[in-house]
Amino acid sequence: IVICLGMAKHRLEGATQLYHTQKRNLGTHMRALINIHRKTELMLCELDTFGLELGKKNRAKRKRT
Repeated sequence: IVICLGMAKHRLEGATQLYHTQKRNLGTHMRALINIHRKTELMLCELDTFGLELGKKNRAKRKRT
């Protein structure tokens, strides 16, 4: 019985450690995903601004002709 309990405790500790490692990994993944999301949003904003600038230039060209 003592051996069984020892094994169970050992397994539980291993599982707990694995859980914490996975949790940490998940946290890292989440941060990476959030960073990618932020960068994508920034790029989209820049593209919007770029598009607006292009639109203004095109309108200006059209007005001149």
